[in-house]
Amino acid sequence: MEATVIISIIAILGTTTGALIWIIKHLFEKIYPVLDKLVVATETNTQATISSETYLRQRNGRDIEFHKEMMAKIQAIPTKVDEQTGVLAKELKRVGDLTAERIAQAKESETHQTVVEQNVEHQIIKSNN
Repeated sequence: MEATVIISIIAILGTTTGALIWIIKHLFEKIYPVLDKLVVATETNTQATISSETYLRQRNGRDIEFHKEMMAKIQAIPTKVDEQTGVLAKELKRVGDLTAERIAQAKESETHQTVVEQNVEHQIIKSNN
């Protein structure tokens, strides 16, 4: 009887071990294609990273001169704005002076006048007498 129990235990352990081996084999068969795809994806990602790093290193040397040129142009903007502001202020003062002069002339003549045409360079006035 003891031999039967021992053989039964050995049979149960063998069956369990066989079942575990079969399950592990089955899982590896299922996971192996996924692992292959993962390896291919990792290699592709590595190649893309190396390519990107190489490109950025090459570009870094080219862009230095461009960045220096852009910084010089950006630093010149306030100077240009100051120059343009001065020109605009002078022109506005000249137009204001011309307008003040025309108003003074109109007050002196005490006649009703109509402005027919006016621009920065000249003014045509029609008297209504």
